[in-house]
Amino acid sequence: MNNTTKKYFIDKKITEQLMELIDSGELPWQKPWNILCHKNLMANRFYRGLNPLILSMFNERNDFNSTLWVTLKVAKKFDNCIKADQFKNPAYVYLFKFEEKEDDNGDKYTQPIFRYYRVWNIDQCKINEDMQKLIDKRTPEKLEFNPIEKAEEFIKGYQDKPEVKHGGNRAFYMPTLDYVQLPPKKQFKSSEEYYSTKFHEFAHSTGHKNRLNRFNNEDKSIFKSESYSFEELIAEFTNAFCCSATGITNIIKNSAAYIQSWKKALNDNPDWLRKAASKAHQAFDYMQGIRY
Repeated sequence: MNNTTKKYFIDKKITEQLMELIDSGELPWQKPWNILCHKNLMANRFYRGLNPLILSMFNERNDFNSTLWVTLKVAKKFDNCIKADQFKNPAYVYLFKFEEKEDDNGDKYTQPIFRYYRVWNIDQCKINEDMQKLIDKRTPEKLEFNPIEKAEEFIKGYQDKPEVKHGGNRAFYMPTLDYVQLPPKKQFKSSEEYYSTKFHEFAHSTGHKNRLNRFNNEDKSIFKSESYSFEELIAEFTNAFCCSATGITNIIKNSAAYIQSWKKALNDNPDWLRKAASKAHQAFDYMQGIRY
């Protein structure tokens, strides 16, 4: 199976899973408390890009609670710990990177490499004493903090953020003038809803030409074309990451209906989820002051 076939296989599978959740009225980022916490047990690295959303969807469908995962190689190190009835029920995560190659003339070039791996949730495993010690070491501590204070702290960290204006009944980002418009706070059902909306619009603002330059000089048309659906997907994912990082939970917007209108575009472009999640993580990092 070549790289193109691999990408199509995993993109199509993930899109189909998301469509199932949309059709049932559920979305994995409606419960954002665990999206950023998914971690490879042995490597002790958090999954990034689309992988946290894939794993959140997998947990949602199977009613698993752990955010720790093992590969087949790691499972073998722990006495083939995957339960027999769970072996044929793995989640799939992907790795996309560039490797340096050398041609027959000795000239170097970079080649994109796409791989996907099967992983199993800790809840699918038989846990021995050694494995339990590692699980205890890797399990993130539950931090106690005020989500609203944390949200304000997070927003302060967005150093070159646009101006925010309050008024009217609409929430939007104006790329040509670089400002965010929000309704007055009192019009929101809760403070959590207010900050979730603010995160969403700030996510759009990271695409400005003086930031991540995501709009490709389409400032005047980005929100009036098919690009709009893709940009909205980026903003929705970024919002989920921001809510997860600040402890804002159970934000149920009209997301299912919102994304219903994207279904054709997503089915026509199954790679959108992967690409949008990658750009969302870039936006999330940018808002925290992380530059590449």
